[in-house]
This record gives sequence, structure tokens and C-alpha cells, in this order.
Amino acid sequence: MLKASINAAQRGATLTRSMLAFGRNAPLDPSKIVLNLLVNEMRNWAGRTLPANIEVKTTLPEGLWPIEADPTSTEAALLNLIVNARDAMPEGGKLTIETENINIGQNNQNGRDDDIQSGRYVMLAVSDSGVGIAKDLQAKIFEPFYTTKSLASGSGLGLSMVQGFMRQTGGAVRVYSEPNCGTTFKLFFPTKVTEVEIALEVKSPSKPLEDTSRCHILLAEDQDEVRAIIEKALTKAGHHVTAAASGDEAFELFKAGLRCDLLLTDIIMPGDLQGPKLSQVLREMRPDLPVVFMSGYASEAAVHGNGLRPQDIRLMKPVMRTDLLEAIRKTMQG
Repeated sequence: MLKASINAAQRGATLTRSMLAFGRNAPLDPSKIVLNLLVNEMRNWAGRTLPANIEVKTTLPEGLWPIEADPTSTEAALLNLIVNARDAMPEGGKLTIETENINIGQNNQNGRDDDIQSGRYVMLAVSDSGVGIAKDLQAKIFEPFYTTKSLASGSGLGLSMVQGFMRQTGGAVRVYSEPNCGTTFKLFFPTKVTEVEIALEVKSPSKPLEDTSRCHILLAEDQDEVRAIIEKALTKAGHHVTAAASGDEAFELFKAGLRCDLLLTDIIMPGDLQGPKLSQVLREMRPDLPVVFMSGYASEAAVHGNGLRPQDIRLMKPVMRTDLLEAIRKTMQG
């Protein structure tokens, strides 16, 4: 017990120094970092420190690429997002920390990320199930001293410094949020991992994309630009696409007699029928309907408890064309 208390005190002192250095905009001292190790340390700290009514969960895949970043600033950025997530859930909730290898290229399927240079990144996401941030405020939360602390996660100088740190690192930060649904912050860290290193991680080759079955896809996506890009990519791959700007519109098309082979839907959309509910009502009419979900949220945080089937594939935005076509192929093959 005494040893655990000493370790906790030392950990708290280290985090305090990290935040102070972060606030002073101290010079960066990059070194090789494996984010999963850092996240595990922070997860243990958060589990002991956050209120008991906040559940902390991590999703950390094996084979995560290493990054080059300043350890102190990286730790402080993650701590800042955890604290903001806590403040967004005054009545308790779920906090999820997730990492993932990401390839961003010219065929990026998320138009809002076109200012991120193409290449390989390691994504670190912090999600909460809190009150969310209104869309008209999301562009302002990275401004110095701007705060929505009483309304949502993310506030003031902290997020401004997180954004500045990510830019210095050559990466970017993104926010995805819906009022009363929650918020996800994603940090994209560039990595210098090589093709050879990636090839060594591959256990078995996947089937070529040319094997993808051509099918009729009902696409539900509320962002006009993203919907147009996805529709173009699917059509170019030989699929027939019927696009809807909301879950409600997709439901009306289906109810009117539309026969589709697969539903491709965003998880968070305006209207009564968001992605999980849309899939549920369509499957009441057609139980064997295959579904692929897309979301800017960390996958576990956004869909937990929504009744999705275990076989349903969930794609995280930004969605690469190759990942999208592979998900459709796998789903259609059952």
C-alpha cells in the first residue's frame, strides 16, 4: 500500500511537471515513443484519479507504429484531453482512449482532413460520452482563452497548446462531436515507419480488391462533401450507390421499395434515425441486411451499447478507399 501511494505521488508530480512545461511552450526534445506504453501508464493513473462514476477503457492494437515526439508534451497533451473529458461528464460516463495506425493519402475519404499531409500516422483518440460541443463552436475551441467549459469538453488555452504542439510535431488534431452524444479528439502523429517494417508485420495477404462483389449500396452520410467523395469512390469501383443525406431519408427510400445489398451509414447524423437506429429499423424489415458503419468517433466509444451485431464492420474516419472497399467485400462475403 505504501509503495503504491509513493508511486502515485511520484506519478502526480511527473504529470504536474509535464503540464507546467507544456504551458511554458518549452523547446521540444523528440524521441522514439510507443504510444501504447504511454497510454497504459496514463490509463492506470486515470483509473485511480478520476471519479468512480467515470469508466475508463482503452483499445490498443498490437503492432502500433512508433512515433518521434517530445515525451513530456505528448503526455501533457493526453492529460489535457483526459481532464477535458472528465469535465464534460459531471454526472459520470465513459472515457475511451484508443490508438490506431492510419494511412492518409490522396484518396482520403474525409474532406475535412485535406490539410493533413499524405503519409502514415499513428492516431491517438480520447472520447467521452458527455454533453458534446455544438457544431458552430467546434472551430473556436482551439482559439487561445476561448472556453466552453461549462457546456462541453475542451476549453481555453489547453486545447490551443495541444494544437500548437501537434503542428510542431508535423501532425494535426481533430474534434468530432454531437450535442448530448459525446466528443472525440484525435491526435495524428506522423511516423517514419518504412515499407519493410510494415511488410514484416503482415501475417497473411488479403484478397485483392478486384474480388470485391459489385453491389447496390444505400449510403447514409450527412456531410455533403464526404458523401459525394464516398459515392464517387464506390461508383468508380463498380458499385451502384443510392445516397441519402440522413438516416430519415435513407429509411424513406428503403420503405418506398428500394432494394439494396448493403447499408453504409455514418453513426452520428442529424434527425431521429442515427446510424445504429437506422440499421435496426431496416433490419426489422430485412433481418439479413449487411451493414458497414463509419464514424469520426473512436469506435468503441461511439457504438458501445447500441445493439450492433458482432459481425458489423466499423470504419473510423478518415476512411481510406482501400479500407472502404475491403470492408464492403468482407461484409458481402459474410
